This record gives sequence, C-alpha cells and structure tokens, in this order.
Amino acid sequence: MEKRAVLVRLRHMEAYCRNPTPPPTPIDAVVGRPSTDSSLPERKVTDKDYHSLAQQYRERDAMDTLHTSKINVLRGKQKKAVENLMNRKEREINKLEQELLKELDATEKEFSNQQSTVVLTLRKKKARLEARWKTQALIERTRVERATGLQYAPLPDTVVVEDLEQSAAPP
Repeated sequence: MEKRAVLVRLRHMEAYCRNPTPPPTPIDAVVGRPSTDSSLPERKVTDKDYHSLAQQYRERDAMDTLHTSKINVLRGKQKKAVENLMNRKEREINKLEQELLKELDATEKEFSNQQSTVVLTLRKKKARLEARWKTQALIERTRVERATGLQYAPLPDTVVVEDLEQSAAPP
C-alpha cells in the first residue's frame, strides 16, 4: 500500500516535470473553439520541483531497502523467539530428566528394600522349616527308639538346598 502511494506520487511528479505547460484544452463541440477556461497561466518547473522529483526517486529506491530491513528485523525477532523457546524446552527436558532420575532412584531403593525384606522373610521361613524338620526327626527317632528299644545316632541336619540359578546370582 505504501509502495503504491510512493509510485503514484512519483508518476505525478514525473508528469509534472515533463510537461511544464498544461495540456491543450478540449475543444468545445458546440461552438468549435477552445473552452473558455483555456486561459490558464503557463507553468514553470522550478528547481524545487526537480528536488521533489529526486526525493520521490529516493523514496522509491529506499522502499525496497526499507522492506528488506523490516523483514530482517522480523526474522531476527523470530529467530530470537525460537531460540528462547528452544532454551525453555531444553530446560524443561533437563528438569524432567532430573525428576525421572529421582523417581528411578526412589524406585530402585524401594525395590532394594522390598528385596531385602523378601530375602529376610525367606531366610526366616527356611530356618523355621529346618528347625521343624530337626524337631520332627528327633521326635521320630525317639518314637522308633522306644518302639524298638535300640539307640540310634542322631540324623544329620536337613538343610534346604538353594536353586543353582538363585545361588549363582549375587544377593
């Protein structure tokens, strides 16, 4: 829009400076002679008019530079906005990674605690089972000794054999 206005003013000034006198007036069709208002004074183009024309040329030439400059400014602003957005998103990603690491550490600690609890519980059950088997073996040996009247040697302790895969893995 602005460029169009500059071009219109430029064409006007070119026409003004090219035609120092107004164009001839139209002839009155009824009378056959020039119309009555043909007595306009002769126009003289001054240095001021030429300076105004030169100014219009400079405005036209500067218009492209002005538009390029405005575009570059807008591109710079857009680039800065994108950089700020990228920095903000990177900070958010880093924050989320830190939160994820904290949650992972907490989960690992919880798992370790649960694993320790399960291992301890299983060891207690194993000890109770072995003690019960030992007691049952003693009761059975005593019952057989009373029934036969013979003395038997105590049975070796019965122990739970751990699974090879589980015993190979470190606790």
